Amino acid sequence: MGQLIIAVLGALTITSEYSTGMIRTSLSVQSRRGTLFAAKAVVFGAVALVTGLVASFAAFFVGQAFLSGKHLNATLSSRTSCAR
Repeated sequence: MGQLIIAVLGALTITSEYSTGMIRTSLSVQSRRGTLFAAKAVVFGAVALVTGLVASFAAFFVGQAFLSGKHLNATLSSRTSCAR
C-alpha cells in the first residue's frame, strides 16, 4: 500500500504543472526538459526516502513498545532464518 501511495504522489509531482499551466513558466526558466524532470525526481525521491525511513523506525519502535508487555523483543540488527 505504501508503494502505491509513493507511486501516485510521484506521478502527481511530475504531472501537476501540466494541469495548472505552470509548465510554461518552468520551461521558460529551465528550457531543458530532462534537467527539470530530473531535479523534480531527485527532490521527490529524497523526500520519499526520509519519510519512509522515519515511518519505518516509528513503526518498529511502536511495535517494540507493544511487544515488550509480552516479553517479546527484537533488535534492529536481529535476523530471521528461513527453512529451506
